[in-house]
Amino acid sequence: MSVQARSKEVVAMGKKIKHVMVVDDSRFGLKKLSEMLDSVADFKVTAKAKDGYEALAILKRQHVDIILLDLFMPKCDGLGFLEQAYFDKLLNNTKVIVLSEIQDENVIEQALNWGAKFVLFKPFTSQILIERLRILTFERDNEVNQHPTLQTHVSKHLMDSGLPSHTFGYQYFRLAIEHILNESIEVFSITKSIYPYVAEVCKTSSGNVDKAMRHSLTLAYEQNKTRLTAFLTSMNYKDPHRKPSNSEYIGMILERMWFLNHFVGLIPHESDSGFVDMAAGIGVAGVMRDVFGAGSVDPLIATLPTLGLVILGGIIGGFLAAKVEESMEG
Repeated sequence: MSVQARSKEVVAMGKKIKHVMVVDDSRFGLKKLSEMLDSVADFKVTAKAKDGYEALAILKRQHVDIILLDLFMPKCDGLGFLEQAYFDKLLNNTKVIVLSEIQDENVIEQALNWGAKFVLFKPFTSQILIERLRILTFERDNEVNQHPTLQTHVSKHLMDSGLPSHTFGYQYFRLAIEHILNESIEVFSITKSIYPYVAEVCKTSSGNVDKAMRHSLTLAYEQNKTRLTAFLTSMNYKDPHRKPSNSEYIGMILERMWFLNHFVGLIPHESDSGFVDMAAGIGVAGVMRDVFGAGSVDPLIATLPTLGLVILGGIIGGFLAAKVEESMEG
């Protein structure tokens, strides 16, 4: 497809072409990645570099939306590029997908700390690559419409619970929770409305969304078990040492957001408050579902410590808010 034909198709679809830079020391790698994107209407490879130094030079003189970065290269490798670009603040409007043949947890963690958004382990198919790109471009295209505070807090709660941020499931959970809050959808309709929504956005299937979410929870359980267990314990989950289902996990994240918004005041925007209020209803509904399902009030009794903390938090939060207002008026 020619550039002209590609541009016409993208304009017809109402989308803007995303400029991509490919960084790989292998000519074959550069060619293969370019070919993977050549047939995709809204992505265009506009820059190529064979090492980190060339990539830095290109990035300083021209803008690209996305960088596909090979991790292991001579002269200046992927980590070297990320470190320099991070300190030079060259990635503020550019998102990086790291490509790696080696699954070294420490190296991957460092790459993510220096600004990489995703990690793709070789070999991968063009379908997987394009799916990752779709997620990144969905975020960029919706930044003006998506409330930044809401997105920031959803991401924070997911990471605080131990969910690995470089996985498909992490992005799917984030999109699902934001969709629930924005559209007032019940979490119990996860298979009927939430999975299809995320699947449509990311150009995949509902089955893949479900599997990716479960896989992310499995990784959280295996790699960040202490954080996940602490999160489940704080939410009074029935068995903190057992991996929760997707709907249970979403419900707990929503419940945590509601608590922090109304009793600690960490989400101070009124526009968010109305959305997050719904999480209270979801949390209560989840508890009552367990009560009726078990035919016992034990699940309700088990939540009493959490309710006590909520009430205590409300008292403390109200007292502090009154003091702050008093000092401001004075």
